[in-house]
Amino acid sequence: MLQEVHHRVRNNLQLILSFLNLDKRFGIKSADEIIDSTLARVSSMSITYQKAYERDKISKIDFSEFIESNLTKFLNIYNIKDIETILDLDDEIEVCPDVFSPLTLIFNELLSNAVIYAYEETKDDKKLFITLKKTDDNAAYLIVEDNGVV
Repeated sequence: MLQEVHHRVRNNLQLILSFLNLDKRFGIKSADEIIDSTLARVSSMSITYQKAYERDKISKIDFSEFIESNLTKFLNIYNIKDIETILDLDDEIEVCPDVFSPLTLIFNELLSNAVIYAYEETKDDKKLFITLKKTDDNAAYLIVEDNGVV
């Protein structure tokens, strides 16, 4: 068990280094932007562990609950106050921890792209639509959509 913990810690530290290198190489210019981006990503990783270990059963984590309970935290990291969020989430879309971790990072990237790049500063009526729905074949789909710049 301890070896598994060490392995996960090492992998997560490597992820953080990769995030910083990506931001350094591609598009993010200021130190504040790099810090905000890294904070959001590390926060997603932290939430993954919190959700996994606060439950009696570690086999499944509710991704709908994750979105509802952490969207405000995410928007606060980026100091976003003027975007209306519209959620359309099916209840109890559970995923295993091995899927949950990368899924939170993908969700984080979709959100950060929407709130950082989608809107001109002067745009009114900013909206962010998040849809998470079950399908008939025991799968689900996630859509993060904005009404910003095309």
